[in-house]
Amino acid sequence: MMIENLSLVDKDSPILTTKSSLIKQCSSLELTELSGAMLELMRKLGGVGLACPQIGLNIRMFVMSSPVHSGSVFHKDRICINPVLESWNLQHEERIESCLSLPDTCVNIARPEKIMVSYYDNKWNYHTEDLEGINARIFQHELDHLDGILITRYNDNIFSRTG
Repeated sequence: MMIENLSLVDKDSPILTTKSSLIKQCSSLELTELSGAMLELMRKLGGVGLACPQIGLNIRMFVMSSPVHSGSVFHKDRICINPVLESWNLQHEERIESCLSLPDTCVNIARPEKIMVSYYDNKWNYHTEDLEGINARIFQHELDHLDGILITRYNDNIFSRTG
């Protein structure tokens, strides 16, 4: 697995619209190195999430950094391997989303406000969490990437950042 010099694939790359494969249990060291490099690239690019297809890997893994306001901690990093959206509420909220893979595109997307999710972390620990608000939105956006769905699929409300 090539971890040095990670970069985003071209916005027209077919991997961005291809469903990703489940990760079979592999070395947690490899996953730790990959997730660390992904978090670094995500922060460098000013994002809050990054999925493996965006860097050319067709595997079901993403990283996300959620806002947290607890003492001196301002964000919580999550490494999500083989993530699943287990359940969601029927109340949706519309918000504008952008994407590192499509930097000049913004889309107004309605998503469930509260969700229950499951995933494995980079040490193969299993997690279930209730997420809401921005954390739920980031998780759903990154999960879309793993299913080959870009924000432009929600094409009723697309507009350009550049005017």
